Amino acid sequence: MEVEQVKQVEQVVQEAQKEYGKLTEKDCKGNESLGVKLTSTENEAFYVPRKYAMYSKTIELSLSIPLDDESEVNEIPLPTISSATMEWIVKYMQYKEKYTDSKEEIPDFVLHVDTVLEVMKAAYYLDI
Repeated sequence: MEVEQVKQVEQVVQEAQKEYGKLTEKDCKGNESLGVKLTSTENEAFYVPRKYAMYSKTIELSLSIPLDDESEVNEIPLPTISSATMEWIVKYMQYKEKYTDSKEEIPDFVLHVDTVLEVMKAAYYLDI
């Protein structure tokens, strides 16, 4: 059963990537940008659609401070969140986007046992 649930989460991620394609840094420039650049402990960049990022109250608060220059990148450093954990957080944002206000049955969001604690701590920090 768990394998099937993991496949459902992966399918949601693939659908989200089709919808938004691959965002780049240029998509994250300006106060009304399409995307947001999230940077992990390892300085790995994760470009996510702004509407996904806004599920996090912490990120929403950070984005409420206007940029001085429209050519600046909306970058939010998250030095306490590893890249492996950030991948799961982004997957959850995509999952949440798909199933918010959904009329269909919502599958469980399944995490691998070895990642649960770190993802939960990150989700708590991000207030998702």
